Amino acid sequence: MTKAKDFLAVLGDLGGYAKKLETYRDLIVGNIIRVGEESSVLPDPPIDPSVDPFLGNERARAFGERLLEIGIDECSIDGAGNPVGIIKGRKASAPPILVAAEIDSKYQPDWDWHYSVSAEAIKGPGVTDNAVAAACLVTIADLARLEDMTFDSDIYLVGFANTTVPGNDYGAIDRFLANLGQKTRGALILKGTELGRVNYFTRATLRATIACERKDEEDRQNMILVGHEILEGLLAIRLPQKPSTELIVGKFSGGAKFGSPAECCEMGIELRSDSTDILDELASRLADVVESVGLERGVNASLRVKSRRGAKNIGYDHPLTRASLSALASLGVEPAVSASYSELFFFLDRGVAAITLGMTEGRRQQTDEAEALIAPLYKGLAQIVGLLRTMDGGLCDA
Repeated sequence: MTKAKDFLAVLGDLGGYAKKLETYRDLIVGNIIRVGEESSVLPDPPIDPSVDPFLGNERARAFGERLLEIGIDECSIDGAGNPVGIIKGRKASAPPILVAAEIDSKYQPDWDWHYSVSAEAIKGPGVTDNAVAAACLVTIADLARLEDMTFDSDIYLVGFANTTVPGNDYGAIDRFLANLGQKTRGALILKGTELGRVNYFTRATLRATIACERKDEEDRQNMILVGHEILEGLLAIRLPQKPSTELIVGKFSGGAKFGSPAECCEMGIELRSDSTDILDELASRLADVVESVGLERGVNASLRVKSRRGAKNIGYDHPLTRASLSALASLGVEPAVSASYSELFFFLDRGVAAITLGMTEGRRQQTDEAEALIAPLYKGLAQIVGLLRTMDGGLCDA
C-alpha cells in the first residue's frame, strides 16, 4: 500500500496533465504526419550502411532528423539503422531508462500517401501501426524541451527500424540490447493501440512456414491437397488446455490457375503456449507430421522456423507493472492486460524490466483507411511522462 501511495504521489494529477497536453495538439499531430508519411520499406538491392546509416529507411531518417531539430542532447544511428536520441540526466551514475517503439509499419501501400486530419482522427496507411508510437517518442523529446523536464537518469528514445524486413524478425532489437553495455532502470515499449494495453508477460511462440512442392515434372499430385493432409495432421495433435496452448493457421496459398493441379503450396502457422517446454515438445511433433506426409506422398515438404521465443514474465507484483496500472487508474482508463508476441520478449530475455503500453485508440487498422483517434493520445502521452517520473525516482526498481 505504501508503494502504491508513493506511485500516486510521483505520478501526480495525470488527468490534469492530459488536459494540458491538448494545447500541444498541432505539435503532436505534426509529428505523426512528419514520421508517418515517410516509407519504411528498404530499397532493393540493400544500401551499404557506410553510404547511408539509415539503410534507405526514410521513416527512420525523418525520426532522427526531427530529434535533431528539437535539439535533443545526443542523437546517433546504430549499425542496424536504429536512430537513438538521448535526453541527458543529472546523475551519470543513474542507470538509463529506455523508451522504445517500432518505426516501421507492417502495412504500407506501394504508392505515395498523405494523412488526412479531422477534428477527431488522423487517417492513413500505417498510422496506428506504428507511426503514432514512433511520433510519441519524438513528442516526449519535444515536451522535455518545452517544459524544462529534467531527470536523474538518461532517457534513451529508441526507434527500432527495419523490423518488418523478411528474415530480420526483431533481430535488430536483440542486437541493440546486447550492445547496450550497461544495466538499465527499465523500459517502456510504445504501441499505437490500444490505450489501456498493458503487456508485462510473453507467451512462448513458434512461427513457421510449411511448404510443399513436387519433386519432378512427371508428378501430377495437387500440392494443395497434400498441404491439406499436413494441415489435418497438425489439427489432430492434442493441445493441452493447461498450460494454455493454441495452434493458429494464419495463411494458406498455392496454385496458379483454375484448371491445373497446384505444383506447390505454402501455409503460415504460429504455435503459442504459456509453457516453453510444451512449445518445444509440440514443435517436434509438428516437424514429424510434415516429414511423414512428405515421405509418404513422395514430395518435398519442409517446416521452416522463422522465429522461436520463450515465455517470460516480470510479474503482476513488479513495481513497474503496479506503477503502470496506477497511471491508468489515475487517468480513468480501464487496463487491458494481455500477453505480448513481439519485442517485449527480447527485453525480458536480456533481464530488462519492461512493459508494453498503448498510446491511443484506432479503427480499421492494416487498411488504407486506418485511423488514430486524437483525443485519447493526450492520456497516452500523460501515462508515459508520469511513468518516466516514477521510474526516474527509483520507485520501479525491482
